[in-house]
Amino acid sequence: LGDATGSLTIDGNLTLLSSSTTEIDIASLMDYDSIDALGLNRSLTYSGFLQVTALPTYTNFATQVGSYQLFSNFSTWNGLLTGIEVAGHTDYTNIGGVWTREADGYIYSFAQNTGVLNVQLVPEPSRAVLLLAGLGLLIIRRRRVY
Repeated sequence: LGDATGSLTIDGNLTLLSSSTTEIDIASLMDYDSIDALGLNRSLTYSGFLQVTALPTYTNFATQVGSYQLFSNFSTWNGLLTGIEVAGHTDYTNIGGVWTREADGYIYSFAQNTGVLNVQLVPEPSRAVLLLAGLGLLIIRRRRVY
């Protein structure tokens, strides 16, 4: 929506054209552009390209675990984006309107049916093994106590 963050409120339905690029800027986990519907029974029809960019002051966007509600308050979601770019990367896989990319220990995903961009840590195999071992020890200890 520009070089600063803000909210664009739509009083009606929104259709993104196939030739369009929707640009979303993110300044922090709590300060980012959003496109919101006003009123009831509003629809969003996706098409075109979605580009999500961190503002220069937000240097840790790619590693900031959290959720960004980019589109909200729409009652129906239709269509399909032609592609997305988040933090300069376009190699996303689209399965059923959920765009996903895994890189550098993080999973980035954008769900068209909710309008939410998520950044999550990929669980390391060693952490999963450690967690399972800890749970196993708790079960053994509980059996011995009772």
